[in-house]
Amino acid sequence: MVTSSLTEIAIDIAAAIQEGDGMYEDLNSVSGLKVFRIVRLTKVIKAVRLVRVFRFVIALRTLVTSIAHTLKALFWALTLLCMIVYVFAVLFCQAVHDHVMDAGAPALTEAEDMARIKYFGSLPDTMLSLFMSIAGGVSWEDVIFPLKAVHIVWVFCFLFYATWQQRKLWEALEACVKHLVPLSLEFKNERVEKVLKNAF
Repeated sequence: MVTSSLTEIAIDIAAAIQEGDGMYEDLNSVSGLKVFRIVRLTKVIKAVRLVRVFRFVIALRTLVTSIAHTLKALFWALTLLCMIVYVFAVLFCQAVHDHVMDAGAPALTEAEDMARIKYFGSLPDTMLSLFMSIAGGVSWEDVIFPLKAVHIVWVFCFLFYATWQQRKLWEALEACVKHLVPLSLEFKNERVEKVLKNAF
């Protein structure tokens, strides 16, 4: 670390001299790209040293390895969550849009129309509203407000979505965490067996 810090100081001094009077013409031949490469190389060396420290911290390494193994399951759980949010977003967005376009439907009040634009104005807005409603970013009551004006059926659909999705979201996260424990124990057992094997 000290060497890389001294290298960075030397590079800074060389850059300051280069910007100076122009007395040191030989430093002008050094391109900025080479300096950038040297700085990047020192940062890589620091990172490699940090990885060497992980070798001595077995518990941290076990935890990091376990988390890395669960990322695949977490990715697919979140992909499924996004697909379900997308399907319900299309349903709600289409229902609200059809209500607004229907000439025979009762008109929305100004407050309902503002909420409609905010939560169901477009498909991405609707998806964000649905995700925020299950993740605690927005109150269910705020999102339901324009749906009440459209039809009571959509309120029940939203309640079904919110309760079901919220439960599934936590189940998916819980499954990923439960997946951590056996992996960490398996990794620890393999490590112990390897140490015992090398000892005898």
